[in-house]
Parts: sequence; structure tokens; C-alpha cells
Amino acid sequence: METIITAGKMSAATCEYAGRISISYVKRSSSALMFCLKKITSPVVRVVSSPYVYVKGKTQKSAQEMAQADEKIKRLEEKIATIEKKLSSLERSGVIVSAQKNLIQEKKTLTKAKSALLQFLVNDNLLLKDE
Repeated sequence: METIITAGKMSAATCEYAGRISISYVKRSSSALMFCLKKITSPVVRVVSSPYVYVKGKTQKSAQEMAQADEKIKRLEEKIATIEKKLSSLERSGVIVSAQKNLIQEKKTLTKAKSALLQFLVNDNLLLKDE
């Protein structure tokens, strides 16, 4: 009986050893296979995905440019609003802007303060043109 128990233990040890060797082979071969697959497929993936990466970069840049353009438009709208307020205050005080360029008709004579204000408006308009 002792011989059968010893033979059973040896056969169990042999099966366990064979199982551990099989697992080792599977792990090593799968890691070697994955290394080779990565080496083969990574250039292909890089080439195939490059147009999508380019488009993603462009959309991010265009979104930033759109945000900057929106900010510029808001600033321009604010400047236009202030110029319109100043122009309406000038019209209330008697200065009328004619249809011709750079020709201002006066109902009253301009004081130094009013001419300074008009010069300020002209400078603001020149700044708006530059932007």
C-alpha cells in the first residue's frame, strides 16, 4: 500500500510540475508574442491614426481661435456702444454729423472741450479701424 501512495504522490508532483512548466511556457510565449505584435502594429496604428490626431489638433485650435474672435467682437461692440453714446450726447448738444465724410455741421460754435471730445472720437474710430 505504501508503494501505491508513493506512486500517487509522485504522479501528482509530476502533474503539478508539468502544469507549472506549461503555464510558464504560455506566459513567456504570450509576452514574446505581445512584444512582437506591438512592434509590428504600432507603426501601422500611428500612420492610420495620424489624420484623426491632426483633425483633433485643428478643432482645438479653431475652438481657441473662435473664443478669441468672440472676445474681440465683444470688445468692438462695447467700443461701438460707447462711441454711439458719445455721438448721441454730441447731437443733443447741437453738433450734427453730415452724410459726407469728415464734414461736421455746427449749429453752435465749438468750445475747446467739445473739439477735444470730437478729436477723442476720431482717435477712437482710427483705433477701431486698426483692429
